[in-house]
Amino acid sequence: MIGGGCKSRSACTLATVKCQSRNEAVRAVRGGPSVWRGWLVGGAHARREGDAMVAPPETLQCILFLHQLELKKYSEAYAIVKSCSSWQRKIDLLHKFLSTLIADGKHEELVAFSFTGLVDQLDSFLSTRARSLPFVQAVNSYNILYSYHIKHLNYKKAASVMFEKGMRSDNCEMQWRCFGACLNALSLVEAEQAWILQPRPISSPDEDSIEVLDINEVRKEFELSGARYNLGNCPPDASKEEVVALCIAQRQYRVAMRLTNMCGLPGTHVIESLSAACATLNDNDDWQWLRNNEIDDLIVTKDNARDMAWMVLRRFIEKYEKGKSTELHRATAHKLLGLEMYLPAWLTASYCKRNATELLKLYLHHGYLEECSDLAIDYLLAGMGIGKEAFSIDLPLLPNSPPLWIPLNTIDRVIKELEYYKLDGKLKKVFGDYVAMAMRMSNDKRTLVAARI
Repeated sequence: MIGGGCKSRSACTLATVKCQSRNEAVRAVRGGPSVWRGWLVGGAHARREGDAMVAPPETLQCILFLHQLELKKYSEAYAIVKSCSSWQRKIDLLHKFLSTLIADGKHEELVAFSFTGLVDQLDSFLSTRARSLPFVQAVNSYNILYSYHIKHLNYKKAASVMFEKGMRSDNCEMQWRCFGACLNALSLVEAEQAWILQPRPISSPDEDSIEVLDINEVRKEFELSGARYNLGNCPPDASKEEVVALCIAQRQYRVAMRLTNMCGLPGTHVIESLSAACATLNDNDDWQWLRNNEIDDLIVTKDNARDMAWMVLRRFIEKYEKGKSTELHRATAHKLLGLEMYLPAWLTASYCKRNATELLKLYLHHGYLEECSDLAIDYLLAGMGIGKEAFSIDLPLLPNSPPLWIPLNTIDRVIKELEYYKLDGKLKKVFGDYVAMAMRMSNDKRTLVAARI
């Protein structure tokens, strides 16, 4: 009986202490932050020192946390999250904390917290939340995450968030702004770190694979999205080829040429369309499209519209023709000759320096025999040392000069065409002079070689 009485008194005492602890918790909550913080700290000391005092259980800590959230005391609630000893419970409280602030519209307050030691969990929660929601509802989560990373100087993470938001957007303007924000953030990162990871679409057969995008790839997406936005009627998922085609249709040649150059697409279609526009433009036509293609130092008016159109074409060819290529020269010449137009002097001069043979064949193909004859004569004379600078011929026919290649077979065809139409035989004479000189130089070269032996 005595033992049983002691046990009963012990159980009663424990129940009394627990009840007192709960009452103390309620008083601590009502007493304000300083009181409940002291109460929690005191409980922690009690657990460490093994006192008889009963420490506040984690359930009471959760009650305190929820109570602070209900009172909109977010700093106090955040302090409880940080002080939680159980990692799993800390994550649970963090998720509740984030959800509450988002629901209350306290985005600025949320971004202001540092979340030290919990940044990965914050990123994971908001990213998962955004991806699980329809895009319209996910915008806030993307914006919060972007703002947080920008505020805490994590520009690379911020860039990734904005790029993902842009990829999901179904609005051309928002897509353009998202890629612009991504590009700006990535520009603040050191060059060797200026890249992001782009998850593949869910429909991709290799869903787990990722693609690395450097800052140049992001810039391409920014330019493409800007072009889609300016077009007005372009879907946000239009391919680069479709965007260029729409730009050509709307005569936005400057944008189209920049995109083809940036995306590695051929610019011949753009140049052909611009060449046709230049050839057919007259004083009564609508020339307002030229304003979309103005160059910095060229101001377009009605009085100079035709001249400015040709100047724009010339600037594009000079700017975008790569190295010694003649792709744009050929496209322009082919289009103009097909429209029975004469080639501008600047185009023929530039073409002759790059590839006079190709220009000669184009003239012949389109039946411009007079131009063929004049070009062939100048070409042969250049080979003999007269006006060689116009054809980029370093050394004319000389006994000690390297071999010189001139398309004699093509020129011979031109001569036969001229003879058929009974046209001037000047080319035939110059051709004969060149062949005679070539034979003489060849004999002299053999003599020099024999003398050295």
